[in-house]
Amino acid sequence: MPATGLHKWSRIKSRFRDCLLLGNGASIAVHENFDYRNLLTKARTNRLITKQVKTAFEHFKTSDFEYVLNMLWHARHLNMALGVNEIKTAIAYRKVKTALVKTIKHVHPEYSEVLPKLDGLSAFLKHFKTNVSLSYDLVVYWARMFANNQDSTISLKDCFLPTKFDPNWRRLRKPIPPAKRTTLVFYPHGNIALVTDLVGNEHKVIVTTFFNLLNQIESTWNSENYVPVFVSEGSSERKLSAIYRSSYLTTVYEDVLPDVGVSLVAFGWSFGDADAHILDSLSRGRLKRIAVSIFTKNPEWRSVRDNIRTKIKKAFPSRTRPEIVFFDSASVQFGAEVEA
Repeated sequence: MPATGLHKWSRIKSRFRDCLLLGNGASIAVHENFDYRNLLTKARTNRLITKQVKTAFEHFKTSDFEYVLNMLWHARHLNMALGVNEIKTAIAYRKVKTALVKTIKHVHPEYSEVLPKLDGLSAFLKHFKTNVSLSYDLVVYWARMFANNQDSTISLKDCFLPTKFDPNWRRLRKPIPPAKRTTLVFYPHGNIALVTDLVGNEHKVIVTTFFNLLNQIESTWNSENYVPVFVSEGSSERKLSAIYRSSYLTTVYEDVLPDVGVSLVAFGWSFGDADAHILDSLSRGRLKRIAVSIFTKNPEWRSVRDNIRTKIKKAFPSRTRPEIVFFDSASVQFGAEVEA
């Protein structure tokens, strides 16, 4: 073991093959622009928050774009159904959506900018039976597409066939030749490529090329027939409320996370209080081993490590408490060192 007291990933990876959980730190490892943990702050910085947009967020007492969009979207359609002749709701909805789309487009790197890291990231993803990404960006989406194009022997499936989620997702673990092995991919907080229509039908935005995905997502959002399915901000309680508004997110939370196997690797995830619901769901499973990456360039990394250990121990009953190991994030060679 190195002088830091942390393992190297290469020394422990043979014991951890079931599930990889990626936090925002993993996305930052691919490109620094993915550090957008507060979209509303980014929107303010880019002067995209008009008086009406500010009023909408203040009214709902939230910083979650997805929540405000949903409320305004349904209010607008309800007014239309009731024959209420008013345009303020429609204008507010368009302005909030415009601010979100422009903010995402401003901070989200293009495919060409992340391409150099996708080979290493896709190799990391293929090591596991299940990938879980807490980030709503396109990093894992692109890495999955990249991996499937490069290697037909291991298939990465997000369980959308082709645009609708298959609730019988377990059957998709069976590989279809020429694939010999399958890795399933899930987004517990949604993804900017996932949308829902007025009656709650959820879809995945798909394209035939890697390069056009961001533009296709923007076009889908602008059609006014859909709103995005992703949880961007808020406390654990607010995030959980948002999860239960979506059938896909509910399935991932209630069904997938408690069934990820006996070993879990958390990379780029700080186990923050706002994600307490994720740890709670994992604790309902049968985990026996948890490995957590640590960003050693943070001078407080030892305190971070100790805090994570305490949270895991608190979440799991003593009789089922898993073994906890820590490893240096820099020992995973798919990108630069990052802090969650």
